[in-house]
Amino acid sequence: MDDRQFERTHDYIQWLFPTVTASRFNPEAPTLDSATAQRLRSDPVAQRRLQAALVRMLAFYGLELDDSDLDDPEVTQAGGFGSRAQTWLTPGNHNYRRLSRILESLVALGHRGYALALFRCLDHLYRTEHGAVIGDRTLAYWRRQVE
Repeated sequence: MDDRQFERTHDYIQWLFPTVTASRFNPEAPTLDSATAQRLRSDPVAQRRLQAALVRMLAFYGLELDDSDLDDPEVTQAGGFGSRAQTWLTPGNHNYRRLSRILESLVALGHRGYALALFRCLDHLYRTEHGAVIGDRTLAYWRRQVE
């Protein structure tokens, strides 16, 4: 899907980034139990697909992943961040829920480092110029996802 389709479609994120919490918006989407999460954490194909899904979603947000240092990955603004941010970096945007799901799923599926890298990037956006848009409540929720 292209970015326009990603924005208009609301039932894919639960499949790309499953969590233990059932989706209110997509009841057909899978949820994680501990056995399933463990199986996915130990499956190299599933791990590569999760990483590819993360890279694609980051591109949607105008962000990019640098995981050349696997012990300390980094998420930063990509070249097209300004135009992409206009789509999602607005007060109360539904993409904040998507980002919450991504953070929660990454932690549950063994990619805490990626989740922390994404949170650090979101926290930077909050602290530098988008705090009023993101809001304290949203940032606190994102923080809880990675704690």
